Amino acid sequence: MIETNEVEYWAALGYLDKVQESIATGCNVNARGESGYTALHAAVVNEHAAIVRLLLEFGAAPSAQLESGETPADLARLTDNKEIIEMLS
Repeated sequence: MIETNEVEYWAALGYLDKVQESIATGCNVNARGESGYTALHAAVVNEHAAIVRLLLEFGAAPSAQLESGETPADLARLTDNKEIIEMLS
């Protein structure tokens, strides 16, 4: 089983209210799960635009790289989600 951090978990699943709660309780929006993903990577790859916006507002690092070197913007281009690509530009 892969361990994850709370905000990354909720971001991946698309639960905006849970992401907001996690941030309100002090979760680090730039923490990484065992997979190496930050919450921003998880929200981008799952195309949760509202969560991407929220994470950016609370200081998520758009330049964070996976071990492979991919940033959230790189992942957004793979999904071709224009709204998310624009947010990360």
